[in-house]
Amino acid sequence: MEKIKFAAFAAILSAMLYTPMFCDNTAEVWNRETEVYAERDLNDDGAADLKIEVAKGKGINVKLGDKAYEGLFQCSISDFNGDGKKEALLVNLDKNADEVQFLLFGMEKEKMRLFSSWKKPLKGESLDISYILNSDINKNGIMEMIPIFKEKESGFINRWYILEVSQNKIKEVLGEGLQGYNIGELRITEDGRIMKKSVSYDEAGEAVSYTKAYFAIEDGKYSYKASEGPFKYYGISKEETDKLLKKISAEEGVPYEIISSIAYIESRGQQFVWGEPVISFDGGIGIMQVTPMNGSITIQYTGETFGPENIERMKTDAEFDIRVGAKILYDKWLSSFGGALPKVSDMNPDVLENWYFAVMAYNGYSKVNMPGSSWKGAYQERVFNNIKGFNKEYFTADKISAHGFDSDGLPARGKIYELGDKLSVRQTTGYELNAGDEAAVKVEGSKLRNSPNLSSDGVITKLAAGERVRILEDGGLSSGYRWYKVRLLDKETEGYIAGVLLKKD
Repeated sequence: MEKIKFAAFAAILSAMLYTPMFCDNTAEVWNRETEVYAERDLNDDGAADLKIEVAKGKGINVKLGDKAYEGLFQCSISDFNGDGKKEALLVNLDKNADEVQFLLFGMEKEKMRLFSSWKKPLKGESLDISYILNSDINKNGIMEMIPIFKEKESGFINRWYILEVSQNKIKEVLGEGLQGYNIGELRITEDGRIMKKSVSYDEAGEAVSYTKAYFAIEDGKYSYKASEGPFKYYGISKEETDKLLKKISAEEGVPYEIISSIAYIESRGQQFVWGEPVISFDGGIGIMQVTPMNGSITIQYTGETFGPENIERMKTDAEFDIRVGAKILYDKWLSSFGGALPKVSDMNPDVLENWYFAVMAYNGYSKVNMPGSSWKGAYQERVFNNIKGFNKEYFTADKISAHGFDSDGLPARGKIYELGDKLSVRQTTGYELNAGDEAAVKVEGSKLRNSPNLSSDGVITKLAAGERVRILEDGGLSSGYRWYKVRLLDKETEGYIAGVLLKKD
């Protein structure tokens, strides 16, 4: 997913695109899923007025002048009051979900001060909140905000409000309670209407369809405009997604640890949100956020091309979306051998560190992904930060600088980055398999091979999920996987299979 043009924006927003949120292009927004340190100059005097630091899952810490706010839910910067200057909006959700508070700060006479605040009691009802920023919903020339509150048990929206800033004061324009309605998602459309998505279930409690209803604020009134649907509700569980990631990583020759972390960073591992395919602001599709260029995707080193019909398939076929993403990642890996990226050590695919520049290029081989001294922000660093055992010390700004740069300031293409001994070798099963152990095949269609590698002409047979095997010996590491020589219990057939495809009895 090369996103060089959008990479800076995506680095801020990628973790939050899958909540019911829309931002106009003037707003910067941070939430608790973003690893970042940032400084911002609100009055353009060359000095930082605001400092933001986010440690994933631990809240947002913001320092405004001599005041500090810790554990915030969200923070954004934009011109909220329409005066041509930027303000900072801090959103605090207390730990017991008893109250939400919005705080608006701005510069006045070269000093930061609190302009106004807005708060609502929640009484522990809220699972989470989001807020929508839009340029102007009610056509009065001022940007609106929509706080959204969800029920803990169902995840459905039960309340929402429309807020705006007038003369530096936050005021409530409209509020609606939705208890009793299966409202899964709220969005602002490009033409400024409010879209609410309701979900329908069958007798077994499975979501089967959804409908979209559109509303608008006109002449100070909130009115119904149109509806669409019902549409088919698409879904896939986390367990099914993980099985696909393991299967495809083995088949396409990319590390499971890396591809699963990419899936989380790109989409939180989601192919669908409330029944619809996940499509990002710049066209990234599904779990792997594959972004078509001019209506197609071309894999350079294998020559595979995916046209419009494949693009549509990626939206509803999670397995296909993951597979295309895996092919793109493997293509970036191969590009090191062609001199388009640096090589890392001996390029043994079993070593996760050796995939560093391939992962960087998946998002964009550009300066926005240069590593910083604090190890926050760059795409590949966020990916590897999810993987236990990955040795970050080899890829600090100083270490990469010591290896040299291209004329454009990027790590030197074609150069070999030598690493030391403290490397992470992949553990693809999560447990040990030893000679004599019995195991079951986890993935339907897993391939039994005549040698421990991914050679396409070395397949003996395909195995059914649940088929049992006996471990004969460790087949070693190859093609990014730990292999095992096995015997089928009911057929006496012997061959090799990747350990990631086996479950120990």
